[in-house]
This record gives sequence, structure tokens and C-alpha cells, in this order.
Amino acid sequence: MKQFLEKVYTRLRSTDTTNFLIKIGIQVVLLFIGFFFQPFVIVAAAMLVLFMIFENDVKSFYYIVFFYCFTSGFIYHTYDLFYVPVVFFVVMHVCRYLITVKFRVHKDVLFVSVFVLSAYFVLAQLIGRPDFERVGMAVHLLFLLFVCVKNLDKLKLEAVAFFLAGGILLSSLLGLFRGLIPRLSLVIPEFEGRFSALMVNPNSLYMIVLCAIAAILVLNVQNKMNKYLFSGVFAALTVIGIATLSRAFILIYFLLVLAFGLVKVLKARKNKVELKKTLLFIGVLCIAVTILFLIPPFQAIISRFASLTNLDSQQSVDTLYDPGRWGLWKLYIETWASSAKNIIFGLGFASPIGPNGVKATSAHNVLVVLLAQTGLVGLALFGFMLFCVFKSVSSARRFGLDTWLPALALIGFCMVETALFKFTAYLFVVLIMLCMLPLNKTNETSI
Repeated sequence: MKQFLEKVYTRLRSTDTTNFLIKIGIQVVLLFIGFFFQPFVIVAAAMLVLFMIFENDVKSFYYIVFFYCFTSGFIYHTYDLFYVPVVFFVVMHVCRYLITVKFRVHKDVLFVSVFVLSAYFVLAQLIGRPDFERVGMAVHLLFLLFVCVKNLDKLKLEAVAFFLAGGILLSSLLGLFRGLIPRLSLVIPEFEGRFSALMVNPNSLYMIVLCAIAAILVLNVQNKMNKYLFSGVFAALTVIGIATLSRAFILIYFLLVLAFGLVKVLKARKNKVELKKTLLFIGVLCIAVTILFLIPPFQAIISRFASLTNLDSQQSVDTLYDPGRWGLWKLYIETWASSAKNIIFGLGFASPIGPNGVKATSAHNVLVVLLAQTGLVGLALFGFMLFCVFKSVSSARRFGLDTWLPALALIGFCMVETALFKFTAYLFVVLIMLCMLPLNKTNETSI
């Protein structure tokens, strides 16, 4: 513990680190004032853009990671200003890349794959009803991933985990008192007692919480995070995740914890002393998780599982058709297979899917939704883009046991959410690539 505190003190004495944290503090203060005086929301968004102009690519990305959990604080009337600095960041750095690098189509296959996929998404608007908001979201996230890949060697897994967990914990703390802030009560709707911190939707919160949990589990496996800090942050993130009352969180959370225990045992199996310590640690962790899941919100989650396999009943949620997850997947697949045009090009992003003109809710499965909305062409282009992403970082990399933690979380996430339009899914991809870095490269710092 003493060594950990000394490392923290040494890091804080760094002028560069201190200045960066001061800028984040200024931004948080501006957002807090904006909770009461709405014009300060514009000031906060403008300040974030200003910071990104003078910061390097890596620090700008850390800003995005930290403030992602404060999205409701950036809402001005009906406009979400959080994406103004994000889109500015993407456009600025993509333009800088094209200007400073001698671009060659046959050499930079990653950029070509991202550009072609983005162009196809835009052209897909001609197939069905236009939904340029969702398409714009997907396109800017694709190019954000491209910028991250190009700066992968500069990113630090420890820093991503620190700012990610820090943003979640601070926004959740402020979210406990959002009832005292009239403007937030109007911006953030009630979701039947589900906690969403300062995010508009509790589903967005549980996704980013899972991302943070995967990151700190990897750091623990790599022995790059203090065990006391890990235990405290892990427990806090678990409580926040449970408070979202999300069924998907429970499923992916248990998958992560089981995989984490297996990885720890496999890494310690050759050392009997280390194996005993690992088994003791896992035992204590299991007891702690069991106690956490005995709290009342968990019982509410159990009751919500009843609708997961509801194939027969036809529910109406906010006038949307919802026959349960399995029923939705079946409906989307049947609609996709109804014509040759749908099979090849899909229905488009905004075309209604549902019986008798009633629009169905999202299928909550990235493969099903991508297939139905963009067809085999869109699915193939998206798969090729991901192949290019990992191919671009495969040189001198590894895919160790710890890499499976964010990979399994991403697989589970894609099976229960429409991840194409979620920042969290692309952040999972970044975490996987950071885990693939050689350990002697990523071991430079620890938290």
C-alpha cells in the first residue's frame, strides 16, 4: 500500500499530469454549473473542443472516455452537444492523417475499409426511410476507431481504465443527487427505478461499466493494479452495474468473472504458493460478489428475466412491438429473408420492422440488426473492416489469456445490444488491441 501511495504521489508531481487533471476539473465544474444555468453547457462543450485543439491525439481520447458518462450534462434543450467535440476530434485527426501521411490506397487498407463501410451506410439510406442521425453516429464511431488504431502505441491501458472508471464513479456520485437538480430531472427520464447516473439511458451506463470492469480485470491479471484499489473499484462498479437492473449486465458480468477466475488459475498453476493465493483471492471475490447480489435491486433483475424468452405474448413498450428477445430475433430474420433485395442490401436503418404496421423495438443483437438493416453486403463489409483493424496491429502482438476478458465481454455485448451505434462496443475493440500489445511495452506504468 505504501508503494502504491508513493507511485500516486510521484505521478501527481508530474507537471504534465497535474495540468491534465486540472483541465478535467475545470470541465467538470463547468458542467456542474450548467446543471443549473443551461448556457454554461455551451461553454463546457466549447471548452472541450478548445482542449482538444491544443492536446495530442491520446489525451483528447482520454477526455472522450472520461466525459462519456456525463452525456446528459451536455444536453442543451434537445441537442446533445457532447458529440460536437467528439466529431470535431475525429474530423481534425482524420484530416491531419490524410495531409501528413502519404496516403496510398493499396497500403492503407484500414482507412479504405472504414471509408467504404461508411459510404455504404450513407447509400443504404436510399434503400428505405432515411435515418441520418443513426448513420452519422455509426460513421463517426468508425472513424474514431480508425484514429485510435493509428495511435495505439501511444495509448495506455492503465490510463484508459483510470479515466473510464473515474468518469463512471464521479458521474454516478453526482447522479445520486440528480433529483435535486431540476434540469436533469427533465433530461433523464425515469426507467422504473433503474439507475442511469448522468446518462440518459441505464442501458448505456451498464455497457460502459462492463467495459471498465473488463479493463481492471485485465490489469489485475497483468499485475499492474494495486490489489486494494482493484477490490474497491471492482466492488463500486459492480454495485453501479446492479443498480441499472440490466439482465444483460448480469449475464456478461458472470461471464467475465468466470473467465477471470479461470485465467488467474491457469497463470498460477505452475506455482503452488501463487496458486493458493489465487484460489483464496477468487474465493473472497466470490463471497463478496454473492453478498453484493443479495441486495434488493438484484431481485428486481430476476423478475425482469421473465420477459427474456417470452415468445407468445405481444407486449407494447412505448407503442413498440416487443415479443421478447427470441421473438424479436425471429421477426428480424424473417423480415430480412422476405425478399432478395433485403437479403443482399437489407431494409435500411429506418425501415419499420413489425407486424401490421406496428414498429418493433430493437432486436438487441448486433449481427441480427446489421444483417436485417444492411444485408449480406453490409455484414461482409463490417466483418472485413474488423479484420483490417486487427490485422493492422497483428505485427509483433500477442493474444494472451487476459485478452479473452474484453473479447468475451464484446461477444456477449454484441449478442444482447445493437452495438453498431454504441461507443462502448468500439471501446471494447480498443481494449482488446491494447491487451494484444507486448507486456514489456504496456508494463511501463501501473496504477
